[in-house]
Amino acid sequence: MISDAAKKEIDFWVENKWINKWCNGFSKNDGYPRYIGIDGMHSLPLKISENLNVFQNTTIKTLKLFKHDWFLEGSDNINFSSKYLIMTPPLPQSILFYYAIFFLIKIF
Repeated sequence: MISDAAKKEIDFWVENKWINKWCNGFSKNDGYPRYIGIDGMHSLPLKISENLNVFQNTTIKTLKLFKHDWFLEGSDNINFSSKYLIMTPPLPQSILFYYAIFFLIKIF
């Protein structure tokens, strides 16, 4: 079941031609619509993030969670902090972050 808030967002994206309905299931129609960006899967995140402060091509060398905030240090010595964190690193970095977050990280 989709929430009213999610439905509202999806309707906005459809109305603004950011996404199209793709299908209602893959092996059979399960009644739950799937959507795809008008110009492929990458186009919706680009539209959603237009007004966000997005950093690309940045290698994170330190990742810490302190209480409820994330603190990151980039390899170029630029520091970041945020309550929320969305990352899409290359696979080798993703594996390292997974290991760090689930096995090594200490929450103070």
